Amino acid sequence: MRLRSLLASASAAALAITGLAVAPHASAGHVHDQLAVSVVGDGVASGNVAVPVEIQYFYGDGSALKAATQLPTSAEGENLPFTLGANRDQQGALQQSADHRFVTIGGYAHEPGDVNLNGSEAPEILRSIALVDADGGYDTSTTLAGAFSERHIRGVVTNDGTYFWAGGHGNDAETHQGAVLGIELGGTEPTAIRSGGNNTNNNGRVPGIHDGQLYVTTDRDDYAGLNRVGEGLPTAAVDMELIATTDEGPDVAHDFAFVGDYLYVNYTDGDKGIVKYAQEGDAWSAVDRHDGEFWGLTGRVAGDDVLLYATKDSTQENELVSIIDSGDDTDFDGYETVIAMADPGYAYRGVDFAPGFVPGTDAVELERTPVFTWDVRVQGGSGSALSAVLGQATQPVATGSVLDPEGQAVTLTAASEDQSVVADADIELTTGDDGSFTVAAEPTGVGQTFITVVATAEDGRSAESRLTYWVSPALDDATALAHTGMSDASAAADAGDGHFFAVDDDSNAIRLFGPTSGEAVKEFSFDDEIGMHQAGQTFDSEGMTRVGDTIYVTGSLGNTRSGNIRPDRDVVYAVAVTGTGADAELSFVAATRGVRDGLVAWDAADGHGLGADFFGFERATQDGYSAEGPDSLNVEGLAMDPDGNLWLGFRSPVVRGSAVMIPIVNIDRLDEDDYAPEFGDPALLDLDGRAIRDLVNTGDGNLLIMAGSADDAGNFALYGWDWDLDSAPVPSDTPLGLDGVDGSYEGAYLVSSLADGTAIRVLLDTGTVDLYGNGYEAQDLPTAELRKFFTQEVL
Repeated sequence: MRLRSLLASASAAALAITGLAVAPHASAGHVHDQLAVSVVGDGVASGNVAVPVEIQYFYGDGSALKAATQLPTSAEGENLPFTLGANRDQQGALQQSADHRFVTIGGYAHEPGDVNLNGSEAPEILRSIALVDADGGYDTSTTLAGAFSERHIRGVVTNDGTYFWAGGHGNDAETHQGAVLGIELGGTEPTAIRSGGNNTNNNGRVPGIHDGQLYVTTDRDDYAGLNRVGEGLPTAAVDMELIATTDEGPDVAHDFAFVGDYLYVNYTDGDKGIVKYAQEGDAWSAVDRHDGEFWGLTGRVAGDDVLLYATKDSTQENELVSIIDSGDDTDFDGYETVIAMADPGYAYRGVDFAPGFVPGTDAVELERTPVFTWDVRVQGGSGSALSAVLGQATQPVATGSVLDPEGQAVTLTAASEDQSVVADADIELTTGDDGSFTVAAEPTGVGQTFITVVATAEDGRSAESRLTYWVSPALDDATALAHTGMSDASAAADAGDGHFFAVDDDSNAIRLFGPTSGEAVKEFSFDDEIGMHQAGQTFDSEGMTRVGDTIYVTGSLGNTRSGNIRPDRDVVYAVAVTGTGADAELSFVAATRGVRDGLVAWDAADGHGLGADFFGFERATQDGYSAEGPDSLNVEGLAMDPDGNLWLGFRSPVVRGSAVMIPIVNIDRLDEDDYAPEFGDPALLDLDGRAIRDLVNTGDGNLLIMAGSADDAGNFALYGWDWDLDSAPVPSDTPLGLDGVDGSYEGAYLVSSLADGTAIRVLLDTGTVDLYGNGYEAQDLPTAELRKFFTQEVL
């Protein structure tokens, strides 16, 4: 083995390990546990760049165990450099070997620097494996050839240090495709253990070993949850079997731990949290959930209870926590304690027991301090985060509650960790007699910090909780507003009193926003009524139009950019609107799943009279065909003409330089049981080579067309059209743009007419925008409260 020792002896200097900060209220009840935590960062970088990785060691109370193991940042003999992305939360899972002698982690054989590791091609940048022993020695010589190219390697596990199983997104690799790959120590040619011809079979997350059996998590289709991989510890291709299904609400299974009679799986999206499962025969059934955003996870039996350790949140300066579960087969009775916090510029990713440590089963006694609960205000949020825009008249407000388990009254205080971002004097903390509280703040400057709220009981026992607080720059337009909770806004409809409904392509929600900046007033979801084909997938909602008291919404209908077929994107549905403004409500009317297949059949049969397969829909819907470019199938606009036909506006295809619109002529029968869409004569519109990015019915019976490139080049413009197939759309002289924000114009609302000088509001999708200047694209921000899109008024 090529293990290089980096340790001398653990000393008092270990208390000053870079990236380690001990929480002041950590319990000493389980001090004898020894933990290893993967830590990424260099103290400065925060974006999607390559940064060093080290393994830090803690006792169970969060105090330092010994000096960290710094993995190499340059080649050292047969050992290769080892780095991870600074803000790539799904990387860095850490697993103790089944024989307890090692920990393993997957990464990239590249030196630190400005490179997008998970977007890089392999083998140009190799995915690699680090093995670390109890003395701090390491081996980083094992590489995975072309595996996980342009995607993440997420986790690695070993039985005894001689053979590894690696999990990750392997669908885009030209060679060595697979969700789970196997390779011997020092090897360079992995074997596909679990693979197949599509993203379902080639996309895994975190592998682990329990009682001599290999398991892996995934969020894909029929395998969403935890899966048994073959029998025992396979070294050749096998099938896998789902044993613990993703429960309704949580999404994207990540790390997991079998502890005693229970299984715990953390879910990092949807209703985030650690889901507890109890065994029923060969399968496991979800019992309850401990809410929060957790990534790394391990645990042991602790007397009659279960003791878990987890890394919490995905931002830098995140937390290492312990959780005591005192529940039974029917509930997760969790008591959570922060035991350590990462330093600025560093993030905890994975956690497991330290190499060489065999966990016991001794009980744990904890001093019970006040318990914080943050209200989850937006779908996909954590509750413990706020974002602001400098200079906006209104800002979001966080809410929560704190209760003392001893029943004593508590006093709350709040303070900023960076006065240049938000000053203590500008934080408003209000409390209620029932333990509820709100936190509001007026930012001082652009940046990222934490607001620390401390609860102190009458006898002096105290606890603290940190509220992530990020501030983006002021908007260079007096009419511009920031709407928080999503970034990929794709369409909108008026709700009255300045309010509007909006959809996005990263969730299935319809959100109601108010007339000022801030989070959604309400959220509506109709997944149950429509029915989902694949757990965790979205409609990719792209078009929306309101006709009277009915709103119609369409999915994109096409494949993903990676060419994966997503049946849930084939949807057009209708909801009814009652009330106006903040009192507006939505109720389900009807939906169809047949538009995509109907378009393919109509086009193939020359239903439009332009020639069979004129639009190429049959080719564009094949597995492996990307939704990108002018020759795919991708709907982004929806509007109804004066005759009651519902028109689909296509971002692609663009046919012979013309944008495409196709009407559904029988949408009035959508609520019939045997409904099948019928299509009318298409419109091929001259938009100067542009495609359709949104369609908006105007108050005077015309159509506003928001146009842009079929790819991501932008080139946005507005056009007006009178619905006459013999007339061409008229371009507007109004420029679209918001200084400092290179987003994508995807929608508009409040369009009373096409007359010159009419003010309308347009939506700016910021999904690929670095809102905070820290390297995060908005769509990749670690929690929904930090995401936002903008609206502005144009004439």
